[in-house]
Formats: sequence, C-alpha cells, structure tokens
Amino acid sequence: MRRSIARAGTARLTPRKDIAMVRQWLGESAAQLPLIGVDEAGVASLAGPVVAAAVHLGDSVQLYEAFDLRDSKQISSHESRRIAARLLNCSDVTYCIAVVEAPHVVGVGGSLAARMACVSSCVDELRQKLAGTPHRAPEDAQELLDLRAVRTRESVALIDGAEVPENIKNADCVFGVPRGDAYFACIAAASILSKAVFDSEMERVAAQNPSWGFEKHRGYSTRRHLDEIMTHGPISGVHRDAEACMRIVGAHRTQS
Repeated sequence: MRRSIARAGTARLTPRKDIAMVRQWLGESAAQLPLIGVDEAGVASLAGPVVAAAVHLGDSVQLYEAFDLRDSKQISSHESRRIAARLLNCSDVTYCIAVVEAPHVVGVGGSLAARMACVSSCVDELRQKLAGTPHRAPEDAQELLDLRAVRTRESVALIDGAEVPENIKNADCVFGVPRGDAYFACIAAASILSKAVFDSEMERVAAQNPSWGFEKHRGYSTRRHLDEIMTHGPISGVHRDAEACMRIVGAHRTQS
C-alpha cells in the first residue's frame, strides 16, 4: 500500500469529501474507518514550541461547512483561533494536541525530531481514544503490539506532508499527504488547531518580550528577528537551540 498520496482540487472541504477520496484511493473497507487528520505548527521557527494536532471529525456536515475549514496558512491568526475555538467546543470533534517546548528542541534537526515526536504522540493517543483504549504506557512489548493492532484496524491516519514518523510509518493505514491541509478537512482542522496553539504561545512570549516583535514574526527567521538575536543573543527558555540560532545569525550577517 502506498505511504504517500496526493490530491488536487479547490472545493470547500468537508468530512464527506474526505471519505469519498479515501474510498477512491484505499477502497471501501478503509472508507468505513474513522479518519484522522494530523498537522503541526512552528517547525521552522527559531523560538517557541513545536505543536501538533490530530483531529477526527464526525458527521455534522452543515456544522463543518459553517467552519469553512481551510489550510491555516490561508487565514489570519484571529480567524484560525476563532475556528479552533469552535472545533474544541464541538461534541462531534475528537482531538489530541502534543507540544514539545522550546528548551527540549535541541541540536541539528531538533525541530524535525520534535515534529516527528509530536505527530507520533498525537496519532497514538487519538487512535486510543477512538478505539476506546486508555492512553497509558503498555506494560510490555506484547501489550504495545496488541494495542497498536487494535488501533490500526479501527482508523486511517492522514499526516500532512510526505514524511511519516519512523516509529509509525510501517503501521497499517498511516499515510503522508503532500499539501494535505489544502485538500482534506480533517488535516485542515488539525492545521488550524496546531496553529492556534502555537500563535497563542508566541503572543504570550511577545507580551513578556515586547521589544522583540514576536507577535509579528512568530520566531521565524525574519531580518528583524535575526537582528534582535544578533544584538541581544537568544532568550533562554524562548529560543530553541542557542548554538543553532547563532549559526543562522552568522549566515545572515555574512549575507547582509
């Protein structure tokens, strides 16, 4: 079975359309399973947490059309938080959110490693919720295999992007979907939730560090942000890996 699938189209995203596409690609048996969408926010930032969300949408089609689910990159921070609040308060939505805080995002490739950890955690926990099994550490390797066997029989996970975390990429019914947040309602919902959590955290950081402009650049490698790091150095507990930050600043200084 393919581990990466693609889709084209610009129509309004709804859960029923998600299921129709899964039916077309993976067959009727997969289309009968609960569908999980997964996306993350903050991976490319130099500061703040890496956040991932996994979302299962129920069958209230009219309700979701009112949400106007779209790729979170196409909507404002205010709009993403408005939609996120509605998703979080909707009884027809099941979700999990995972966060790796800035001090734990370290080393070369630390942000990508944090992404993989968050995504894997979200998929694992939401599958347990949907399967009715408790989210807890298994007592032994066999119990872990048994729990995963139950979960993978009972849901399909679609992860935004081509890369799937190593520890779940060989599981049944886990697929990477390039640009998935633009094409699947469940992934768009996960994109919106993760962005809302990340943006909220960066606004808290901005309030504590008002001269840095975090409310605008969100910790990404803008000229203003890199200049601030060059002048003041990384902020402990806010910026991720200080050495990595200074390497990026050094490259910025060379190019300036």
